[in-house]
Amino acid sequence: MKIRILTKGGDKEFSVTGNPIILETIVGQKKNAFHVNPNGT
Repeated sequence: MKIRILTKGGDKEFSVTGNPIILETIVGQKKNAFHVNPNGT
């Protein structure tokens, strides 16, 4: 599974496998945290 996050710097692509991960976008400082569960729950 791949997810794409749009940032001011452009697209960032992440490969997601197995376990839930937390992706953080940094704009000046940590603001948004994305909790991604590849199982869709």
